[in-house]
Amino acid sequence: METFKFEGLDDVMKALEGLDDRIVINLFQSVNRKAVQEYVTKPLRSALPYSQKSKKGIITITDRKDRDNAAVWGGVSSDSYWLRFTEKGTKIRKTKKGYNRGAVVGANRVAPIVDGQVSELIKFVNEEYGETINSFLEKRIKKLKK
Repeated sequence: METFKFEGLDDVMKALEGLDDRIVINLFQSVNRKAVQEYVTKPLRSALPYSQKSKKGIITITDRKDRDNAAVWGGVSSDSYWLRFTEKGTKIRKTKKGYNRGAVVGANRVAPIVDGQVSELIKFVNEEYGETINSFLEKRIKKLKK
């Protein structure tokens, strides 16, 4: 198992210290959303050989119920629930009378794609996270000045 080290996040937190908590959480959500879209959602959409409708089911979301959390999730939504069966497979299915209906063998494409992006995501956090927060903050300031 690889070990990763995040660097520079303390500097980012010190720079955001004077801002309202809600603004800081929104900034982190925006930057986290950008990172998840770039390193999880887009690679999954481009690598999986499914229909356009299925690819629209690969999304990036935030938990609307937990407003005090900057967490963002990326992956297959419930709209494309059947991708779970094609990726993970199913157990052997039988009818009530005992007839064998077979099993779906999983393709296991999603996990390797996501695992392959971990080092790139860590690199983004270490090198570009602070700059991205700064650019999002500048955009918000421009909107407020209008």
